[in-house]
Amino acid sequence: MKMEIGVIAIAIIVLLVTFFVFGRNVKNTFEAEFFYWLKSTLVMAPLLFGWIVYNEPAILNLTGILISVGLAAAFTLGRSYLIAML
Repeated sequence: MKMEIGVIAIAIIVLLVTFFVFGRNVKNTFEAEFFYWLKSTLVMAPLLFGWIVYNEPAILNLTGILISVGLAAAFTLGRSYLIAML
């Protein structure tokens, strides 16, 4: 499987799982939504890092960590705005 397809698949699966685990009873306050975003990011980042390193072993350094955390943060932040745009 290509790296991009795997990243998208991991992101979708983790977004669904973290919604069912953490996001069902989130109140509409900044603090609750921030911690929900933070938990989702912290769950997704290691999975994305593992997938990226599996496909590209040369990126096993700080760059790979920053890429996976950045993608995880962007995906989880984008989930809130995607739902709002629908």
